[in-house]
Amino acid sequence: MDVNAIAQGLKIDDDSFEDKFEFGVTYPSTTISATSAFVKVRGGGSGSRSWIARITGTHPTYGLCREFVEMERSLSRSGASGSTTFTYERDGLYEFADATVGSNGYTKRGFFLVRDGKVAHLGNPRKTIEKLLAAQETAAAA
Repeated sequence: MDVNAIAQGLKIDDDSFEDKFEFGVTYPSTTISATSAFVKVRGGGSGSRSWIARITGTHPTYGLCREFVEMERSLSRSGASGSTTFTYERDGLYEFADATVGSNGYTKRGFFLVRDGKVAHLGNPRKTIEKLLAAQETAAAA
């Protein structure tokens, strides 16, 4: 997968790449950087099912092929609070789910792009990403 082609197809310019981005109401509950992510698990378990996966292509059933990244959970005995840390070391397109936004139980899902030690938050343009990847795969097969 060509990270630069994905950035160009989504109209992500170089200024969109930063050291990290965060979600949170009063303080960051989720922080995503170019090499790791930290998700705070809030009371009631909000964020306890979070995951991050590197997108490797398209899939006929699920839309996207995913390689789930390694994680380390540090949860309370009940699983209702604590944190999850994800570690990844490669440039690429990633999807995240169940990222905690605040103490109200609200979580977020979306995509981010890692390139040259920087990260860009893409929002959730899933259908556009599927089309871009399908076009890349078709071009590569020709």
